[in-house]
Amino acid sequence: MLMNLHKTVWTEALTMADFKQSQTDTAAAIEKMSKLADQYTQRVKEESSLTKEELKTRYVGKLDPKKHLEELGKKTLEDNIVQTLVEMLDKEASFAEKKECASEATEMDLE
Repeated sequence: MLMNLHKTVWTEALTMADFKQSQTDTAAAIEKMSKLADQYTQRVKEESSLTKEELKTRYVGKLDPKKHLEELGKKTLEDNIVQTLVEMLDKEASFAEKKECASEATEMDLE
């Protein structure tokens, strides 16, 4: 029984995140993607002037902006898609609830 205490339930993914927080997270991710794109452009320019021997050892142990840019782009896109889907589900659920309340009120008026 205690094993299930901190277990996540499937409905946890349907809770809506704070809009301001998601907006700041997205803005920060876009800013970081912009910096990574600049770094990648710089790296491509540098690679054109290096020899094959220099290329082998030039970027060993350093940050790969292309890889990080791709990962950050995917993560940001996934987060935004999930946020939009949750918003749409919430809207539809609240719309259906309002519609049920309206139909019940109409039925009460008829009686």
